Amino acid sequence: MTPDTNWNALLAGRMANIDGSGVRRMFDLIRTMDDPINLSIGQADYDPPEEVKEAACAAIRGNLNRYSVTEGRPALNGLIVEWLEQTF
Repeated sequence: MTPDTNWNALLAGRMANIDGSGVRRMFDLIRTMDDPINLSIGQADYDPPEEVKEAACAAIRGNLNRYSVTEGRPALNGLIVEWLEQTF
């Protein structure tokens, strides 16, 4: 097969009935936006602060590198509520 191969001719016609990936449609939409914030797959466009890196390393060393329970950790939930109340 060469670079100019007509790939559509090699596929069954019913393949045209398969919807594209929702993620691909999202990427197409994002390409139309001015300066969108990329939150996909955790790909931040900046490096985390040094204290965040150190906290992450400490958590991994303490075997705290698993997903939390869905309702969150009570101590953290309380801190978040406190911060929100003070901030807003």
